[in-house]
Amino acid sequence: MKNLRFSLFAALILSVALFAGCNDDPEEEVSPYAGSYLITKATLTTAINLEINESPLPLPIPAGTDITPLIQQALLSALTPCTPDKSLIELKEDYTMLMKCEGTTTEINAGTWEEVSTTVLKLSMNSTAVPSSPLGFVLTVNNVKLENKKLSGETSVPIPKEMLAIIVTTMSSGLASLDLAATPLVLPVNFSIELLQK
Repeated sequence: MKNLRFSLFAALILSVALFAGCNDDPEEEVSPYAGSYLITKATLTTAINLEINESPLPLPIPAGTDITPLIQQALLSALTPCTPDKSLIELKEDYTMLMKCEGTTTEINAGTWEEVSTTVLKLSMNSTAVPSSPLGFVLTVNNVKLENKKLSGETSVPIPKEMLAIIVTTMSSGLASLDLAATPLVLPVNFSIELLQK
């Protein structure tokens, strides 16, 4: 009889312990960076020099130049005809990335993202998201901060020289066209970026 009571008591303790253990599973932490964002501002952090044929001096695009439309076009062109103020980059909780047109059902699988550290994000954008890059590219954003729904950081993107020429012609209305044959086809563009969390 004592053995039966002891066996029942042991079974009861074991079942309580198992039940309690099941409820103690740790919840997966969600990155604070998960969410949908609009690109609101991009500013050159390093000057760019364009080599112009038959000119002894390069044509500079100075640091501090607002390149927001250029970056929106470079990173969001796959969402055409969605306007930049409706083009969202969604960093999902499962670390996949989407591009969406706000207010529509338009949605593109844009690749994956990773929170490398509390101040570094890595966006692995595929060729669907960036059609001008057949293999896609990795965008590493450093010095990341998220304050008051504003995500900011610094990064570098390879930009075709023709897109950079558009900046120059808008800065200097006297330059109708530029002969950029001496400039490399693609230049790294270093800039700070701000995104607004929706």
